[in-house]
Amino acid sequence: MRKEKISSAVIRRLPRYYRHLDDLYRGGTVRISSSALAKSMGLTASQIRQDLSCFGGFGQQGYGYKVERLRSEVAEILGMSRDHTLIILGAGNLGRALIENFPFAANGFRLVAAFDVNPELVGAPLGGVPVLHRDELEDFLGDCTASVGVLTVPARVAPLIFAGTVLTQLCGGSAGREGAALQIGAGTATCFNRVFHLEGKSANRMTMCGMSALFAAVFGTPITAALFSMEVSAVGVLHYAALYPCLVSSITAWEVSRYMGTAGVTMPAIPLPSPDVGTLFRVLALTLACAVVSILFLEVMHLAGRLYRRFFDGKPYQRAAVGGLLVAAATVLLGTRDYNGAGMEVAVAAVGGQAASWAFLLKILLTALTIGAGYKGGEIVPAFFIGATFGCVAGPWLGLDPGLAAAIGLIALFCSVVNCPVASMLLSVELFGGTRLWMFAVVCGVSYLMSGYSTLYSEQKIIYAKLGEERQ
Repeated sequence: MRKEKISSAVIRRLPRYYRHLDDLYRGGTVRISSSALAKSMGLTASQIRQDLSCFGGFGQQGYGYKVERLRSEVAEILGMSRDHTLIILGAGNLGRALIENFPFAANGFRLVAAFDVNPELVGAPLGGVPVLHRDELEDFLGDCTASVGVLTVPARVAPLIFAGTVLTQLCGGSAGREGAALQIGAGTATCFNRVFHLEGKSANRMTMCGMSALFAAVFGTPITAALFSMEVSAVGVLHYAALYPCLVSSITAWEVSRYMGTAGVTMPAIPLPSPDVGTLFRVLALTLACAVVSILFLEVMHLAGRLYRRFFDGKPYQRAAVGGLLVAAATVLLGTRDYNGAGMEVAVAAVGGQAASWAFLLKILLTALTIGAGYKGGEIVPAFFIGATFGCVAGPWLGLDPGLAAAIGLIALFCSVVNCPVASMLLSVELFGGTRLWMFAVVCGVSYLMSGYSTLYSEQKIIYAKLGEERQ
């Protein structure tokens, strides 16, 4: 096989070649000329010869191609001779149709599981394939590596997520709003992809643009929004072709939100630290402590989900009711509503130098109770709350100003739970100014390395090990 770069257009045509050759093979055709193949596929003979020559010589002039051999060669190029594990996200009508009718095994795929949130579908196998709850996805991927995921979720999910988030906020759930915003942005982009027939990398860029726009509108940080959407899905790989469209999308959304009077996050001024060795070691010590807190936050979140599933498996309404009662009871016992809702005002107060000693632990608990029970929202603003309040409390013990320590904690927790060091550094600039970039760069680098491979997002893929080796 030749080693020169093969165009994406040729690669996209390969599945068409295989499907057509497979039909010919099953129909008993032994040989076919490039002109006959071109006529039946709506291409030109020269195009077919040029495409196939990228991978070697398969035909003979004046004699044509052996259908069986060419079909096998194209299948080998596509990797169909190798075993690829596959999961399906969404076991509704479309998911069921794929599971029961598509010949996955014949095309080199081994369907290992499907995931859904409908209690009527979860637990009942489809075509011999187990249907698991969406909350089990992360644990499943920890035990079984899936090569391919197929999303069969309808576009109407986006407004349902929005409605669920509004209800969570109105009812006092301890969750943010940005999770729904990101999903709505991605869902809206999916609709645009269908309207304009975008596929592959173009569709991915459109999805990043949707996420960038909503993130910028929520937080008022357009540069961070653009880089976050590019960085979060595949940590370690940045597709620079998406940078300009993501920036245009995020800046436009930011300006529109400002025009509508919905300003983003505004943080109090923090003192400028002295760039000496003592300060550096104190910042490092606080960052390491924040990494431990981030791991605790994620582990408690995952534990809450597992416990809810254990006691309320297939009973989503009972699960939500119990979760709501637990949050309401905790609110009454604490005598404050500081831990309900997103909690951004508490994070801002912490950067201003005021935070209760146990606030970060209580926020971890109530957020886990809320999200684990199935309520919708986001975990980024709760991470801001946890990091800022922990930093404000722990910083003075290390000799740091409480406001400065709160800012360090906020950025460190965000970086640790989303694994996006570049976006985190930019967030520090947009929230606290660029004069402290050297400090926040150290914070983000250490947070990324020391937080392990835990993440808020089960779909997030960390391409490279955090010490440089490629992950398998």
